[in-house]
Amino acid sequence: MTLADGEFIAIDGKTLRRSHNQAKGEKAIHMVSAWASINSLVLSQVKTDEKSNEITAIPELLDLLCLKGCVVTIDAMGCQKAIAEKVVEQSGDYVLTLKDNHQKLRKAVSHYLNGQANDSSGVLSYHETQDKGHGRFEIRRYWLTDQIDWLEQQAEWAKLQSIGLIESERHIVLNMLRRETSTKKGLKAKRKKAGWNKLYLTKILDINGF
Repeated sequence: MTLADGEFIAIDGKTLRRSHNQAKGEKAIHMVSAWASINSLVLSQVKTDEKSNEITAIPELLDLLCLKGCVVTIDAMGCQKAIAEKVVEQSGDYVLTLKDNHQKLRKAVSHYLNGQANDSSGVLSYHETQDKGHGRFEIRRYWLTDQIDWLEQQAEWAKLQSIGLIESERHIVLNMLRRETSTKKGLKAKRKKAGWNKLYLTKILDINGF
């Protein structure tokens, strides 16, 4: 199949529920999948013994795909130099999640981006999204820069062109109200009561460990 130009391919690992068998000593099945977001289609899957084997499974999965003109996104488990190089070799681009599995790199990137986030010099580009649904309200803030000549590890990552920071802020009040079950009133009524009655507000906070 021909993928759309600029297609985002999300590589993600999932453990299949109820796929284990304790009586036979069989572990749960863990699958690494490639999801084409624009086409809304699972392109391919590779089975692994456990989540820790995703690092070896991801290159196998990438070998099954045509990545030309596509952007591959992978979580922190797949943030590996060899994986980045494989994507580039197949004429694709990558977006990798950087966490503590690369502590030195993460520390350098975080220090730089946090220092620039409130700077108005234009070093960072900024974007914000708001998403409301499934009982919560989420704000996401994005910072991005392609000015990374200062980064010592730049040459170690194939065609590394930019770094970014994502900040997520979630509205948890609705979930807090749901945990208060002494009254049968709806969420709207509970929220109004919490605004009028400090004792009731304190009760909700106590239930939720605040």
